[in-house]
Amino acid sequence: MNESLLRKIHCAGAKLLRDCSSPPRSSDGWRPFTPEPLKAALSVEEHRWFWRPKKVKFALLAESHVYTDGDDLECNIDYDGLNAFIRKPPPRQFVRLVYCLGYGNDQMLDRVPKQVNSGTNEYWELLGRCAGTWNKWDSSLSWKIQTLRILKDKGVWLADASIHACMNPRLKTPWRNLATRFKNTLYKELINLSWVYVRPTIEEAKEIWYVGNNLKSVLQDKILNPTKSIPQPAGRRNPKSREEYNEKLPKLIAAVRKVCN
Repeated sequence: MNESLLRKIHCAGAKLLRDCSSPPRSSDGWRPFTPEPLKAALSVEEHRWFWRPKKVKFALLAESHVYTDGDDLECNIDYDGLNAFIRKPPPRQFVRLVYCLGYGNDQMLDRVPKQVNSGTNEYWELLGRCAGTWNKWDSSLSWKIQTLRILKDKGVWLADASIHACMNPRLKTPWRNLATRFKNTLYKELINLSWVYVRPTIEEAKEIWYVGNNLKSVLQDKILNPTKSIPQPAGRRNPKSREEYNEKLPKLIAAVRKVCN
């Protein structure tokens, strides 16, 4: 983890968020997110890098973690009782990221955050299918840890293109997602700014797949192939996205097996 570069990119992204204005056509007073504390970005990366393979063979490139505010950062994770599953405990700072075992599990936290901690179950299905552990939904920590261990051993890593959150569940739909209002401006700028930090962390991968169509539309690079993409798992709530997701998922799993087995 290049912490100095992360700090520099975070500072520049925070300025973009602060300086951005709502489109003139907007009459609802909506504005972009207040920038998250630097501590959120640092803690997100600590969790992500805890599960990073020694050599990344296959990268899943998603959009971002979920907005994590100062109240969230007052929560810490208790790993007591998991010694049988984890030799070295992951970071204890709570953040809204699938790699954080306290995300979606209030029972592991020393205090309950004000914003509901629902997690992202759809991503666990995607990770489970890539790891070969998926049968049906299993919320147990032992299954999640087993899944993350297998992915790490295989060389599969889930990275995010933006170090700033692009989705804030505290806001009402459709205002909670930056891509909804600012796809070709602020959203695109944040993604491409963060790419300076993110690209070196996954460029060694033999194969990289976009996870999300909005992301694919605003981020292009010679190491990225637009034909290697799948909609965001949560996008399956839309019938058209569900059809595309179901069509591409077997191709993604086959690619993981080819590269990592």
